[in-house]
Amino acid sequence: MGNAGQLQIVGLFIEESENNMRKTVLIVDDDSSLRRMMQTALAMEGYTVIMAGHGRQALHLLMKQPADIIVMDIDMPEMDGLETLQKLKANPVTSPIPIIMLTAADRANDVIRSIEAGAELHLIKPFSPFALLDLLKSYFKE
Repeated sequence: MGNAGQLQIVGLFIEESENNMRKTVLIVDDDSSLRRMMQTALAMEGYTVIMAGHGRQALHLLMKQPADIIVMDIDMPEMDGLETLQKLKANPVTSPIPIIMLTAADRANDVIRSIEAGAELHLIKPFSPFALLDLLKSYFKE
């Protein structure tokens, strides 16, 4: 009977440890089909995914639910990715969150501007969901 109790405690410890290792990714993009594609790929790999359709919504979501990393498009309505990036990096609460910026291949100037604003990584559209997964696994050293 004592061994069964020990196994149960070990089982609980392992489950709790696995939950703590799950990373939360905030996807910010006005293209709902692209958001869903990224969400599906990330969820299948065990990431927790939260989503926003524009920068203002992302800032609001982050006050309720923190993220370990943000994947954000540059070109969005209401508040674009560059303005959102600047606001995130200016806020001491959100400034440590790494940000992957998404941009079209023909907009190299956006990459330069986002690097200057503090983006850690970039992904050029169109991209494979596997490219995003590889980038995240590399960043988190999984």
